[in-house]
Amino acid sequence: MKTVLRWALLFFLGTVILLSGASCGVLGLPQAWKPPRPVAMKGGTREMICFNSFPSWEAWMTDVPEGGTGGLLVLDRDIIFAGTSDSSPIHGFVYKQSDGASLELREEDGRLLLSGKTISIAPEGIESYWEWLDRASSDDLRSLRFLMLPEDLDEHHLSTLKKLAAVNPDLGLEIESTSGWKSAAALFKPRILCVGSFEGSSTATDIGGFFRDQKQIETLVTSAADATNLDFLAALPNLRRLAIFDWDPATTGPLPKGMRTLKSLMLCRTSGSVPLDASALEAVPGGIEELSFVGYEMTNVSCLERFSNLRTLILYVGGEIEDLSALRSMKRLAWVGLPPSITQEQFSAFIGEHPTMQIVELIACSKITDLSPLQRLTGLTGLVVKEFSGGLDAVYQLKSLEFLALPSDVFNNDAKRLERIHEELPRALVVPVWCLGSGWILLVLPLAALMWIARVRSRRRTSPQGSDR
Repeated sequence: MKTVLRWALLFFLGTVILLSGASCGVLGLPQAWKPPRPVAMKGGTREMICFNSFPSWEAWMTDVPEGGTGGLLVLDRDIIFAGTSDSSPIHGFVYKQSDGASLELREEDGRLLLSGKTISIAPEGIESYWEWLDRASSDDLRSLRFLMLPEDLDEHHLSTLKKLAAVNPDLGLEIESTSGWKSAAALFKPRILCVGSFEGSSTATDIGGFFRDQKQIETLVTSAADATNLDFLAALPNLRRLAIFDWDPATTGPLPKGMRTLKSLMLCRTSGSVPLDASALEAVPGGIEELSFVGYEMTNVSCLERFSNLRTLILYVGGEIEDLSALRSMKRLAWVGLPPSITQEQFSAFIGEHPTMQIVELIACSKITDLSPLQRLTGLTGLVVKEFSGGLDAVYQLKSLEFLALPSDVFNNDAKRLERIHEELPRALVVPVWCLGSGWILLVLPLAALMWIARVRSRRRTSPQGSDR
């Protein structure tokens, strides 16, 4: 009898474990951290610039030459941004694991196409925007992955959006402000949402009301510039990835406690110098897996020591960090963006302390001139180098690389070196990094955020009442 009960118990436990694993995949529940995959980006007849939202925002972007290939490191359900020129919209789209390791992208009439299907649409060409949505078939609407919603929606626009929401309710959305989207909020249940501004929803009650019926949100990209506080974040029970622009703890208040499901946090400044310390990060869950700091001031990383579960850490910050020893305890760290102020000695020591590192980003690390310490990382699969003045010969020995992003100068002016890199690293996807110019990263201004804000303000200044109907 005891034997029968024991086997029954083992069978029950095994079934529970199997069902739990399956439900995580089906229901989108938290799963174990996985490294990103190299994904090639192939353009059409126009040059494109692409970047991933997490974990580095636009700290580095890939150049996709006309008829050529760029590439990114990508995870399932990452938000990829792509644009063809300064005058064209920046398109966001959600990458799916089923897309594979090579994407054929093309921009056409304010739409972004993947393998010939429209996956993202922007309202810059406002008439063609609504015309396409009106005439699109149900299958075309289901293929959409990201929609940028304009403001000032009339009854016809709402009717069109209702048709879209009926077949694609969890479509990823970008909205310019919470005040301009209230009439459409009830139509969609996006799991991925980008909010440009809380202008017009200045009270905590208004902001909380906006998110009250959006508890399904898993990824939120938002500006804190117009928010009175961020308490509403704790009321999103499924929030796993969060990017906040222009958060200043001194004016907006602290991050709220209670964000128990949060696995990834990215904090970006578009202007001004704001320091971050332990008090600013007090409410961040200790078990978080990804932390990114872009454009903030940080001279001491001891405030990060408690995050020993980190798998990804991005430190594109201003200020001289003299002591990186607080990072020594992060034994699970697999993906790192090292601070621009790092010295050659610190670099060598850091690599020695993290022998299992898989991905290293070196953006404007002007004090690093020798990449040979990377040869100790036998499991290194990804390397991003931008604005680098040292030699690249050490790269030839990094045989485990599957992804290598190099300054565009190498592609434009050093054909022999590029040929040898391909010979020495036949497994690696080798792509150009688009450069904003020397010294840019010292400011670390999120370009996409600035263009996003500029686009919003431009529309408000230049669009007369009723002109886009």
